[in-house]
Amino acid sequence: MLNESNKQSGDINTINLNEQWQIDYWIDVLGCTESQLRSVIKIVGNKLSEVKKYFVK
Repeated sequence: MLNESNKQSGDINTINLNEQWQIDYWIDVLGCTESQLRSVIKIVGNKLSEVKKYFVK
C-alpha cells in the first residue's frame, strides 16, 4: 500500500524509481515488469497519470 506507516509516500502523483517498494507496488497494480515500468517512465516521465495512460493504450 502506498501510505504504509513505516514508509514515506512522497508525492502520490509520481512514481519514484529510487524506492523499491514503489516499484514493487506499481508493477503489481499496473501488471507489468520492472523493466517495462522503467522503459515507460523514460518515455512519458514519472507522472502517475501519464504512466497509467500509456499502459491503457
